[in-house]
Amino acid sequence: KEGFASAVTVFFDDETKFDGDFVVGCDGINSKARQIIMPNLPKPQYTGSFVVGGTTDTPKYAGKPTDVLSFNFGKKVFFAYYIMPTGKTVWWSDIRIPEESIKENMNIPNESWKNILLKQHERDSEFFRKLVRSTNDKMTRLAIHDLPTFDVWFKGNVCLAGDTIHAVAPHAGQGASLAMESAMMLAKCLRDIPDVENAFSAYQKLRQDRAIDTKKMSRRNVDMF
Repeated sequence: KEGFASAVTVFFDDETKFDGDFVVGCDGINSKARQIIMPNLPKPQYTGSFVVGGTTDTPKYAGKPTDVLSFNFGKKVFFAYYIMPTGKTVWWSDIRIPEESIKENMNIPNESWKNILLKQHERDSEFFRKLVRSTNDKMTRLAIHDLPTFDVWFKGNVCLAGDTIHAVAPHAGQGASLAMESAMMLAKCLRDIPDVENAFSAYQKLRQDRAIDTKKMSRRNVDMF
């Protein structure tokens, strides 16, 4: 189409392919699209935050409201929980571990992690400890990463959006909002600017400062949590 660079053909592992005028890569922090078009960019950075959590039946005596996300700053580490109307509770604890021990901590058995968390929260609410003790399913382990600031968000008629180009730690609660804002701004730029590369350039200029500020705020909150 007029104003667009040469057409793009995208190939998938299942041997299907699609032709288009441009490609928007929005496949997350470990994006394949980013690796293909900018293979020399730095990799995601570990923030120092390691999250362990699970799902359990809520103790009936809890007396806690449902549909409320509760954030709690414990004496040592952070604890959050959400009681669903079904009676299940999702909970997680945010601790600090060094990067070199991530793999080791990923493989620690459930019961060992329970003991670690019970010790971390020994001076906090007994309710936190009851949630940890009653969790029988495999607990989730997440090493939280974000992305460094990149100078370029596109190459030719391939552009990156969302966590693919400006992933931030979740500690400010802004990751999904940031991605939706960028998606809407990218759509407006493509609608209003005839040349696709100029549209991508305008999109980056309009969004980059906001992404940088949000990353800084999220990193500051990681240290606080």
